[in-house]
This record gives sequence, C-alpha cells and structure tokens, in this order.
Amino acid sequence: MRPPRPSGFVIGILVLVVVFGCGSGNEPATPGSTKQRESDMVWRKSALQKVLLRGDDPGVDLASLLTKLDKTPVKTTDEAQAICNLLKRLPVKVAKEGQVVNSRLSALVALFQDVETKGAFGVLAKQGVPELCRIFDELVDSKDEGTIDDLLFVLKILAMYRTEAGTDRVIRAARMPLKPETYMWSIILGQYKQDHPQAKRILKEIGNPLPRGFLAVALLDCANGHAIAASETPHPFNSTEGIKRLQAWLVARDEDQYSYAHSATASIPFIRQPERDQLLALALGHPDVGVQMEGAWASAKLGSETGLKLLVRYCLDANYSQQARQYLVELGREDAVPGEALAPAFQAKATFANWLAYPNELGRVPDEVQIVDQRKLAWPPDGERKSLWLIQFRVKDTTGLGEDDVDCGLVGSVTFCLFSYKIAERPPEDAYAIHCYWEMESQRLIREIEVEQGGKKHDDMLQQWHGEPLKSPEIVCLAELSPKLKYPRKVVALATATLKGEDGWVVLDEQRSSWYSKHDMPEGVSQKTVLMVHLGRKLLGFEGQPDRQKFLVKGHPKRTPQQIVNAYEKLLSEASTDEGNRKRRMDSFGPLGTHFTQYIDALVTTGRSAQVESVIEQLAPYWDHNRGYGKLGTAAFHCGRFAIAELYFEKLRQSYKDWPHSEEMSLLAEIRFNRGRTEDAHSLLIECLKRLLKESWTATGSDQELFEDWFQHHRSTYLRLFPDRGDASLEKNCIPPTTRH
Repeated sequence: MRPPRPSGFVIGILVLVVVFGCGSGNEPATPGSTKQRESDMVWRKSALQKVLLRGDDPGVDLASLLTKLDKTPVKTTDEAQAICNLLKRLPVKVAKEGQVVNSRLSALVALFQDVETKGAFGVLAKQGVPELCRIFDELVDSKDEGTIDDLLFVLKILAMYRTEAGTDRVIRAARMPLKPETYMWSIILGQYKQDHPQAKRILKEIGNPLPRGFLAVALLDCANGHAIAASETPHPFNSTEGIKRLQAWLVARDEDQYSYAHSATASIPFIRQPERDQLLALALGHPDVGVQMEGAWASAKLGSETGLKLLVRYCLDANYSQQARQYLVELGREDAVPGEALAPAFQAKATFANWLAYPNELGRVPDEVQIVDQRKLAWPPDGERKSLWLIQFRVKDTTGLGEDDVDCGLVGSVTFCLFSYKIAERPPEDAYAIHCYWEMESQRLIREIEVEQGGKKHDDMLQQWHGEPLKSPEIVCLAELSPKLKYPRKVVALATATLKGEDGWVVLDEQRSSWYSKHDMPEGVSQKTVLMVHLGRKLLGFEGQPDRQKFLVKGHPKRTPQQIVNAYEKLLSEASTDEGNRKRRMDSFGPLGTHFTQYIDALVTTGRSAQVESVIEQLAPYWDHNRGYGKLGTAAFHCGRFAIAELYFEKLRQSYKDWPHSEEMSLLAEIRFNRGRTEDAHSLLIECLKRLLKESWTATGSDQELFEDWFQHHRSTYLRLFPDRGDASLEKNCIPPTTRH
C-alpha cells in the first residue's frame, strides 16, 4: 500500500509540538498571552467542561453525552484538566467488564485527537499521556474484546503524542502481540513519520524479530514510507526472513490480500540483490494491475527505462492515469507524462475512475467510462462558472445472472456519484440539478423537513397551485433554503397527488410551481429526488421541461429459469474450487448471495426443489450469520423443507436482538401453526407486533415507514393464520391497526 498522507489532525498535532513543544502549563498570564486568552475564554464553564464534570458520576453515559456535542474540540486548560481528572479514575471495577469502563475510556481518548490550543495540548501531554500509559499497563492482560479495542485506540494516541513512554507501550503491545490482525495497527504505526522522534526505534524494535499477521504489513508500510523519504533507517524486511515474507505475499492469489503484495512491491528498491530482481519479476507478472504499476515504479526508481515506459503507458488509461502520474511525479519525471493525459476531458474521466475505485465507493475500476455531457454552469451559492462533466461508467456482469452496472456521476465541482438516484436514466439538466441540490444540502444551505404522514399543518401551501385541479394532494416534504442562495422563497413543498388520472408530484413554489408525472421518473427512487430536480434546475437557471421518458431504461431481456440455474451452478462450482478466494467468493454478500433468491425460484420452477438441501449444506459454513440464516431458512421454506427452515429461523431469532424486524418471523410462525403449535405461533406474532409498536414510538423520518412495513407484514400474517381471533384479539393485546400516530 502507498504510505497514507497524515490526517489534518495529525498535522495539527505536529505543528503544536514543533512550534510550542509540549508546554509546562505554568506560563504566566501576561496580557495578550495564550494563557490570558484562555482565561478570558473560560469566565464560565464551556459545554464540554460541563459534560466532563457530569462524568464524575460513574453511572453517567459519558460517551453519549460527548457524542451529542458533535466533535467539540478541546480549547482550554480547564477542559484538558477535566479530561485528565476523569482518566485518573480509570479503570474502575464494574459488574461486567466492557460496560462503562470501555465506553468512558474510548470517549475520553477520542478528545485527545481534537485540541486547538497550546495550553490544552500541554496539559494533555504532561498529565494525560502518563495516565494513558498507566491505564494501558493495568488493562493490557484483559481478554475482553472491547477493552482490547480501547487499548489499541490508546496506543494510537500515545503514538501521536510522540513520547518515549508512549512508544514503550506500542512496542510492548506489538511484541505480545495485541490483536495483530486488526487494521488499527496500520493507523498506530502510521503515526511514526520521518520526523517522529521515536520512529527509528519503532522500526528497529518491532522489526526484530518480524511480527506476524496484519501487524507485519503495517510495519512494512511504515518502513516503506521511511525508505521512500530517503531515511537512513535500515529496512526491517531486508533480511532472509523479511524477503521470504515479501515473496509469500507476491505469490499469494487471495484477492483480498493483494494490497499486501502492493506493500511488498513498494519495498523492492530497498532490498538486497539478487533477491531484489526475483521480487521485481513477481511484481511485474502479478495479476493485479495496481501491483504491476507499483512494480513499474520500483523498476523505474532503480533506473530501468522499461519501468518508466510502463508508467507512461498507464498514464493513457483513464482507470489508472492518476496513479501513474503520481508515480512519475514522485520519480521526478513528470516531464514524461503524455500530453493526451493532460487534456481536461481525459483528466475528468481519470478523476472519476479514480474516485470510483475507492473502497467505500464502487471499490474497483470500471470496465468503461465515457463523457455523456459537458458544459459550464454558474454554480451556487456564489455563481462561479465551473466546467462540469457528466460521466457514465459501466461494470460488466460476469455472472450471467445480473445486468451490467451502469450509472453516472459528476466531475468539476464535488466529484461524486449518487448511486441510488439513477442519474443515468435522467436528462443531463436533471442530473446537474440533483447534484447541485445535494451539494447545497451538504453545505447546509438547504434543509429538508419531514412532514408527518396525514398531517394538515402545511396544507395552506397547496393554494400555491393554480393549474388543473389536483386529486388527493398530500404534502410529504419541505425544503428550507438559506438566504445565501438568493432564492425567491424560503420554503418550498413537495406533495404527492393525482392530476388528470395520472399519479405524480407537485412542487409548491409560488409561480414556479410545477407538476412531475410518476411515469417520467425512474422507478424505485426516493420521491425527494423530484424536489431535488425542481430546485436544482431553478438554481442553475434551466428553463422548460425535457422529454424525460426517452432517458428511462425500458427493461432488460429476461433469462429462462434453466439459464438461471445453469449460470448460478457454474458460479457456485467456480467459487468452491477457487482455493485462494473461496471464502470471499462464497460469501453471502457476493454474487452467490445476491442471486440466491433468483436461483431458488428457478429451482422451484424447473421442478428441482429437492436440490436445495445440498446447496444449503454447501453454503451454510460460509453463511453462518444473521443474514445467512434468513436467506437459507427462506429458501428451505419456499422449497417445502420446513424442518430445515425452522432450524435457521430459530438461529436467527436467537442471535439477532432485533428479530421482530425480520419478515422470517412470520414464516417461523406459519411453520409452527401448520405443525399444530398454534399458541406458539400466536405468541410469536403478538410479541413481534408489540415490540415493533413500542420501538416505532421513537422512530423518525424514513424509519417510521420501516416500522410500519414490518408491523403490517406480521399483522397480515396474524390475520391470515388467526381469522377467528382477528382484530378483537389484537385489540385485547392493545395492538392498534397501524404504528402511525
């Protein structure tokens, strides 16, 4: 992995250390001094300090109180002192380890990350860090998972505050080792940059002997960062054992661990010969393009023209151009970047492809990217004219069970793809409008207000409509606009309605009020997108209404049940025989899980229901969790294997604390009913309904609809199974017809 850039907070801490030192906290309060300014700030207790003082009571949920402050930074010495005072009381003995101690510890430790003044930082460094070291020493032998996670968080802070004592604890934890497979080690060791006073020590003492697990990869990334920055610190993997580890990562074919091969490749220029050339050959022949590019960088860094030419070639591939250019800049050869790669349109595609590859977005590069529209628009709130591109991507289906994943995003303002908004099925102006609204909402220049269903509070806004008469109009959402947007109205409403026999929405916006037909909008998208389209278009100055229907996808060719069965079983066979990636490919969140219901339906249609038992048996070891229990149980139920279905539904009920939310509980009740256990079925459904009703009382926004859907599903099952008892029995149990109140 490429060494990550330090976060803004890390940079801030480094600046405090470099500019101010750790500080003694005893400076005189001279006029204009930092201490005097802080004194002026605390003539009364801050909100943070008030919460911390409440934390004196060990029964107070300190973590929740601090969360409600919304990341309030530590500004004063009094606040910092209050944090240290609370740390002095930890750890405390509680009835069950991990209840109050862990939440308090992690909540207090989190405050060390956001410090705005020299004085506060000085108090935390001088008094807080020793307390964290003491707490670590007292809890380090704990077997409680939550406590261990808190201690790893403590280690991150100790590394950030750059003390010898703090690094002592990091080294001790690494040698134990303390949870060596957790990604948190990458964050902990990532604090030891080149200017960290303990960096050389950490590389030497953790690197000899080399650790195991992911901790070793985190150490490798740390060492690579130092080596790339021309540090004189010996690379800990430049040894017989280290080279064996690098080779093992480069030859492994588990796709989930290709990032390890990436990290191994980054170390190649700093490894001795002749092993270096052997590792380089493995990297350049690796199946992952990212590893190949890292290999090209390593080759070029060692003076090879072949590596340089490979990077130049990758500059012309939109999917990899940004990374290739970064490598060339790092090598001091930005002059080698081809002119075509610098063209604005190509850079827009490269920017979007790079964004899609982020793990929390698409998670991979697309198979295709193409520009579908480009224009300059005066972008709110300041009206700056921006060059904008709408770019469509395609990820081709390789399973034979689904469709190509096609969607559209924007580059030029905030690079983003609103995946659930079906931008690819909209006219370009609507796409720009939705992105515009989304950005304004993100900047808190537009605030959405949910309207209680059935309420009449805002019905006077319906008078703004002067078109053909509306049937059954109901306001469902309001948008409040900031004066900074200079919009003629402060509040605009969205209402569902029927116009001339056609369902749709009306946006109530005085003389700009407009009708939007349901037939013109993509299916399965939140109705609030209609409001986004309307206001975004007005803010961008678009006039008129386009022909929206011509952009809608009309449907895909249907596969026959036999085609579905053949494709799924081919996928299952390939996954089960792929030793390197079997666990990942068999996972319920992958294609096998996505298309499982489709496959089961096809089995039933083709008269092969009996086959489901062997399939469940094959998948069960990999689907041993709540989602898997629900899927496997439902499949067994629909294929008439009720004993198997009951087994998995009971597992779900026992392991899932919110089991009344599961539609599978209705199926479990039906199994019990059909087996003559009518009272068990009755009790199960009544308990589901009661709990859903109670939980719905505190639900807000879209959660209200979720609770209503779950409630009505179980209520429908109840009325079907117990028609004689019906509503009277529900009333007796104080269960109304709906959760809406």
